[in-house]
Parts: sequence; structure tokens; C-alpha cells
Amino acid sequence: MSRVLLSDAIKGGNWYHCVAASYQEEISFRLRVLGFSRSSIDELQQIPKSDYNKEMIKLDGIPWVMYIEIVSLVKKPIDPESFRKALRLIDSDGFSFKPVSSGLDNYSPFEEFYSRDLAPKMKRRGAILMDLPDEEAAYAIGIVNDGLIEET
Repeated sequence: MSRVLLSDAIKGGNWYHCVAASYQEEISFRLRVLGFSRSSIDELQQIPKSDYNKEMIKLDGIPWVMYIEIVSLVKKPIDPESFRKALRLIDSDGFSFKPVSSGLDNYSPFEEFYSRDLAPKMKRRGAILMDLPDEEAAYAIGIVNDGLIEET
């Protein structure tokens, strides 16, 4: 699996070309990581929505929020969740973590990767939630099923 150190991706502000095979088709996209920050359930529960159910956030570890920008290189509109599902964080021991779904999926900044389809060549900025162990680790970004990630 090709990987890019998360800290390098953030520091450099570079774009990466990514290709992932899904069960339906191959998806291709450009990715830029804008930030990565540790959060807390209390912090996440501050979303100003009156209909938000705070009991919906269920995590086993520590919530981390990864802020990303995606450009679709798929030739037709596609569900933006496909891009989110393609991403993985891999720690230095080789353990792989995928983004999680939570009660926040319909709220900003997470809604951008759960809402309306993304048209070809269009850019979308938002965040994905990661549930990670409570330990110091250097993470790398990878693509599911030994997909490709390379700097453009």
C-alpha cells in the first residue's frame, strides 16, 4: 500500500492523486489535507443544532478530525461518501484505521462527505471523523485495497 505521512501532507499543503477500487468501480480523486486535530466528545457535542441527539456519538477511542479537500476525477457525479470510505490512516506499527460514521454525519463540517453527490472536476472541503487509540503515533494516509496515493 502506498502511503504519505500525514504530517508531511499537512505541512507541505500538497495535492495527492488517489485511486481506489470499490466494489462497483474504480474511483479517482485529488486529495489535500488541511489539518488534523484531536477533539473530544464534549467538543463535538457543541454543534449548534437543536435537533442533534448527543447520544448518537459512539466511539471506542479518541475522536480526531481530519480536514480535507477533495476533487473528483470520476467522470460522473458520485456519492462523496465513496471518497471518505477510500481513506485510511496507518500507524507506525501498520495498524489501519478507517473514518467513522457518527451522529454528526449531517452536520457541518462533516456533512460535506455525506450529502449531495460530487460532480466531476468539482472541489469539496469538509472533515472526516477518525476514532483512534489514546496513544502517541505518527500516522500515514493510505488508500483502501492497496490503492494509490502519490503527490501531484
